[in-house]
Amino acid sequence: MSPEQAWAEAFGRMTTAAVTTIHGRMRCESPAGDATNTREVEFWHEAPDRWRIEDEHGLWYLDDGDRVLLRTGNGIEHVAMTGHSSSRGEQHPGTVLGKAFGAGRMFGWVEDFPRPLDSGTPVTVAGRQATEFQLAASPGRRADKPYPLRVAADDQSGLPLRIAVPEMRHVREIVAIDLAAPLPSGVFVWHGPVSTATRDAHEHRRDGQNWAREQQLPVPRWWPHGMHYYANEGDPDTGAFRAMLDVNGLAVLLRWPHGTELPDSWKDGFRTYPMHRWGDEHWHWALLVDTPLSDDDLARVIASIPQDQQ
Repeated sequence: MSPEQAWAEAFGRMTTAAVTTIHGRMRCESPAGDATNTREVEFWHEAPDRWRIEDEHGLWYLDDGDRVLLRTGNGIEHVAMTGHSSSRGEQHPGTVLGKAFGAGRMFGWVEDFPRPLDSGTPVTVAGRQATEFQLAASPGRRADKPYPLRVAADDQSGLPLRIAVPEMRHVREIVAIDLAAPLPSGVFVWHGPVSTATRDAHEHRRDGQNWAREQQLPVPRWWPHGMHYYANEGDPDTGAFRAMLDVNGLAVLLRWPHGTELPDSWKDGFRTYPMHRWGDEHWHWALLVDTPLSDDDLARVIASIPQDQQ
């Protein structure tokens, strides 16, 4: 059988692998400078999208079918609705076993490594007989993915059990697995406190962005070579805003009320780019630029800010 035929058959079994419940452990290896960082997690899974993942510190991730809880610096946080993949990270077993998609499963590495180099080699993973394939990166990805991806698929179930690029010290390997495992009652339930700090901050930022985009902001109407602007941050409670001026070069205009602090996330660039600062009766103003304006140009820019919108 040719590599293409063998891989097409194996990949077809991966995408259609039937899963009801799984209990297992996964080992993660990642480069950490000259060393290799190794971490192991224990997980419980019920199809299609319920997951519980624990590490040496306890609960790390929980998808109960309605919401996603993730351990962060704020404790256990409600970060998203169910199935929100961006909260998973590389230590999530779904990076190996796949993510539920319709009636099948999908895998994030498929588009980057589409071409089989061999017809598979027998291996043993998690005590199970498997077949490991080597997959080459697509031509456009060869520069940053010079080594083949190894994918080992369970001969019985079809599920991938290991994905690895050993030369880069990237390994995700299922080291123990029980398919159709009886799961403990309440395994997908969390009874402890839940923080919403990160989600609340995201919602507040989104509200501020929407508010800023709906305003007629008091930005300069004149620039040495003409301009437009894009308001990307705002605070409807205080009237503070940050706007990118669409000019020849970098220009970021910030305004915030007297007696308030500039949000930390708006301070990017304060130590990197030249800054013009001024104030009026109500506001602090700052203009970050890549090339400082002349005194005359700065005065004209400030004078062009509509007073009736301030």
